[in-house]
Amino acid sequence: MRIGDGLNLWRMQRLTDGSLMLISDNTRYHPEVIKLRDMWDVEVLGRCGVRVGGFI
Repeated sequence: MRIGDGLNLWRMQRLTDGSLMLISDNTRYHPEVIKLRDMWDVEVLGRCGVRVGGFI
């Protein structure tokens, strides 16, 4: 995902108010919430999925 000029790999969870919670597998990064009004500068560039026994 691209936020501004940065590229990141996050787990995303859509919240009931339409905002996104971004969760990193790296424990040095805390979860972030992007409010719906701030999503004008957010672009999802791809999807990576993993399931038990292989890739999606």
